[in-house]
Formats: sequence, structure tokens, C-alpha cells
Amino acid sequence: MRNKLSMMVALFAIGVALSGCTADSSCGMPTGGAGTASIVFTKVPAKGSTGDVEGTVQHVIPTNNFVAVYLHVPGLGFWTKPTFADPETPIRCNGSFSSAIVTGGEDLYGDQIVAFVLPSGYQVPLLSGSSTLPASLYSGSLAHVSAAR
Repeated sequence: MRNKLSMMVALFAIGVALSGCTADSSCGMPTGGAGTASIVFTKVPAKGSTGDVEGTVQHVIPTNNFVAVYLHVPGLGFWTKPTFADPETPIRCNGSFSSAIVTGGEDLYGDQIVAFVLPSGYQVPLLSGSSTLPASLYSGSLAHVSAAR
């Protein structure tokens, strides 16, 4: 009986670790506790590569927010990522997120990635070559980050 219980506890701990949640946090609690929302990139793929952009969001409730990612391609403007059909990148329980940025066309040559933390229900502007990002993204976001590549 004791071995079964130990095995169940171990399997539960593995499941919690894989989900990104810890005993201290869940998707219904703010990542990193109370504070001002923030977002950082933890991985920015080099220009010419096909990797995903990755990052972390702190001080927001993952289930109440998402990340919107945009890629700027020289001469072609800003593009919604990963796709028009799926413009909302979920925030995992531990605050991490990842998004494909090279999904076709000239994406390999993108020189800037911008991400916004937005509240659920926010209507993401779908951009296909806009020369600038809409001011509404900045005013409607809880936090944003930008990186050159």
C-alpha cells in the first residue's frame, strides 16, 4: 500500500512539473505573485533560422491573458504570428510561452519581434504588412517587449 501511495505521489508531481504549475502557482493565480505585469523574451531565434520565439510573463493570471506576437520583415512590414487563424499565444501556468514566427513568405528575414500581453477577449489586430503597429496594442496591453534579430 505504501509503495502504491508513493508511486501515486511521484506521478502527480511529474504531472504538475510537466504542466508548468507548481504547488505555489496555478493557471488561476498570478505568475510570480502580485506585481506589475511584465514580459521578456528568453529565446529569440537568429535571423535566417526557423526556431520559435520563447518568453515568460510575470504577474498576470495565465487563464485571463494571452500573448500576441508580431514579426517585422524589412520592406514588407509587420505580420501577425503565428497565423491569422491562431493569433493568440497561450501563457502556460508557469508564465512561459512560445510562438512560431517563421510560417511562410519572407519570415526568415524578419528583423524585429514584438510581443504584447493582452487580456482575454481583446480583439487582436491581424496585420499583413502594416508599416507600424497600431497604438491600440500599446494602450490595450498589460506589457510588451521587442527584440531585434
